Amino acid sequence: MSLEVLVVLAGLGSILLVGNLALDWMAPGERSGSERMALGFALGCGVVALLLFYLSLVYAPLALGLTILFVLTLVSLAYGKRLFVKRQLALRCTKFSILATTPIFLLSGLAALVALKTDLGFDGWTDWGFKARVVYVEGGWTANYFAFPWPEFIHRDYPLLVASLEAWAFAWLGQADEHAIKIIFPFFYFCLLLLFYSAVRKIGSSRIAMLFSVLLGTVPYLASIAAPSGYADVPLMLYVLGAVVFVRRWFERGNDSDLLIGAMLAALGVWVKREGIVYWGINFVAIAIWLALARSKSARVRVRSLLIFLLPAVGIIVPWFAFLSTFHIQATDFALVLDFTRWVRLPFIAVNTIRQFLAVDMWGGLWIIFFVLSVARLRSSNFADGYVWVSAVIPFAVLQLSFLFSIWVPFTHHLELASERLCMHEIAIAWYWIALQSRGLDDWFSELIMRRVKRMGDNSCARGR
Repeated sequence: MSLEVLVVLAGLGSILLVGNLALDWMAPGERSGSERMALGFALGCGVVALLLFYLSLVYAPLALGLTILFVLTLVSLAYGKRLFVKRQLALRCTKFSILATTPIFLLSGLAALVALKTDLGFDGWTDWGFKARVVYVEGGWTANYFAFPWPEFIHRDYPLLVASLEAWAFAWLGQADEHAIKIIFPFFYFCLLLLFYSAVRKIGSSRIAMLFSVLLGTVPYLASIAAPSGYADVPLMLYVLGAVVFVRRWFERGNDSDLLIGAMLAALGVWVKREGIVYWGINFVAIAIWLALARSKSARVRVRSLLIFLLPAVGIIVPWFAFLSTFHIQATDFALVLDFTRWVRLPFIAVNTIRQFLAVDMWGGLWIIFFVLSVARLRSSNFADGYVWVSAVIPFAVLQLSFLFSIWVPFTHHLELASERLCMHEIAIAWYWIALQSRGLDDWFSELIMRRVKRMGDNSCARGR
């Protein structure tokens, strides 16, 4: 591993530390090491991207430098106080077992090795790498960049989180090194698996959590193509899975801190890819329905819960769309046009969707298992589990139907090129729902082990006689 890659990892470590400070401020308390690491990185990326954006609105040439200065100063003061005043540097978390998560480290290491030997991909360069170079050279997000009539493949309308993270890495390196920044994407994959592991660990044993984490991590398309590439799909998976996990936890426990974390992750998902707005909308509708049905809660409590979810959107999502509107930047791939002749596209979309579900070479047996279990278990699910199911299915359907509004000619080229990545965002949620329906596996494993031990004991006694 080169020195440049280690420097980028150090930069990512500073993001993780500032994200942990944000987590402690929003929702103090003990958490597992895996959950804290994943959440710290996800929130830290949001802190860096938003700081860079808002400082750019004030004075773009110094925005990137001021962002780094602010983050490093905050981290130094906060953790320096813990070390020298409180005489402890430990994060507030329960034991983090490296042994239990060894398969996650191995899978992530393999993804990193593959990533460093491949390129970022065309979209990875034009959508994120080019923007990151602009920020590194200009010092921030300048008005000239957004006003300039770039070719459509630059996609000025795309959100800024991933590009901001790459610009952060360039600043740490002191140069625009597109080889070293490849390590960013396997790190997102690593945090995704950690968050998934911690979520399943809440409902089952460590062996069950690791089993499902490996099943997620070895989904062929995710492990071999998405995780090592410079695309933003794995980062989006981290945010949408995190939002689903914590909103579901709020449905079950009613803890406002869970709702706030879910709201932050859902809002930040919109800053990763435009598709994030679909997942945010699903969460909003689910929460609104839950609050409408929660007759036992007072009106004041219900309004407060709704505001907790909406306020992060006001500070994160609304300013971005207002900014796009100010510069008259429109979507480059889709146009919301009510043209009934486009309904002839439905058969092509339906056939492609079915093909995706049956593509074992891309998704393994995930979708087959998911829909078989859906037939058997969905009616017996409670609201929280049903919400997870909806979060996997509805965005899938909405994103596939969005090709009705594709402006590509022919649209089938767009469908064939992008549908796999649009299908990928839901796979972590789908495996999470399957894990929720498999809570009895622990008892089955324990019973199986006890039978095996008993049989071995009986055989030993028989030989002794």
